[in-house]
Amino acid sequence: MLQGLLIACMNLPAPAKILEFGPGWGNTTLHFAPMGYAVTAVEIEPRFIELLRRRSAMLDVNIELIQADMLEFTSDQRYDAVVFFASFHHCTDHLKLLNTIQSLLNPDGMIVFAAEPIAALSHPWGLIRSDGLTLWSIRRMGWFELGFDQAYFLRTLLLLGWLPEQHTNTICGGADVYVARRSTGRYQLSTLTLPPDEALTWCGQEPTHRFTTAHSVLSCDRSKPVRSIEICLSNPAPFAIELTIKFGQQEEMARSIPACAAQLSIAVVPRSWQGQIIFESATWNPSTLFGNADQRQLGVAVHWVHLVYAED
Repeated sequence: MLQGLLIACMNLPAPAKILEFGPGWGNTTLHFAPMGYAVTAVEIEPRFIELLRRRSAMLDVNIELIQADMLEFTSDQRYDAVVFFASFHHCTDHLKLLNTIQSLLNPDGMIVFAAEPIAALSHPWGLIRSDGLTLWSIRRMGWFELGFDQAYFLRTLLLLGWLPEQHTNTICGGADVYVARRSTGRYQLSTLTLPPDEALTWCGQEPTHRFTTAHSVLSCDRSKPVRSIEICLSNPAPFAIELTIKFGQQEEMARSIPACAAQLSIAVVPRSWQGQIIFESATWNPSTLFGNADQRQLGVAVHWVHLVYAED
């Protein structure tokens, strides 16, 4: 059922090209091939390669099988999706792999993660898990077994230039599905999947925007030089709100956003872009101003952020 959710989230028409890393027994791979996808499976274990060869022959489907470490795999082909089903956490250098994948995808291609150990953990980054099954797998199979804190995982994707989208799994007791596409520099705050710790610094998620709080954080692409940053804001409050925009620890702009301001765009030029924008603003309470039941403390509304790359 989780494999079905993965396929639904991908929503790829056949004959799209799919590259799957670490297929293992090939259960996910053998869902893809009969659907008409052109599938390439990269697996380091020769016994799994042989198993996949026999299973695909029984189903009379063609799968390109390549025995290689996922970090060493190269190809002149460009794929529509790179898929990890319970395999990304076996990579010994996940940051290097995420950077490499860009060269394997078509411009509108995606990375898909499913059944990965991504959760709220006490440590800030990928770490060897210590549950019984993990320790048995390490000792018995010699597998490398990482776990990822969800905030670290999502922020890493954002900083490396990917736009992650989390699909919550309500079907069965497995992990969520994460789909990531290359960023074009445009960040729509109403739909962007934020790391949980950053999401808590914003006040809700509205249909067209997010409201800042006194201190709101947004991680963006830092993989390429940025020439300027455009930000679309509005202010529904009946008074002006003072807003300070920072990039890391470097203050860039202090501005007063007019009362009852509809969407307005401002542009800033970061002197030292590190991939993070901080919004600091005064806040106001809708229930006090309008007599409704909304007890939130709101700042200004941020609709979108657009990174203008130096190469554009």
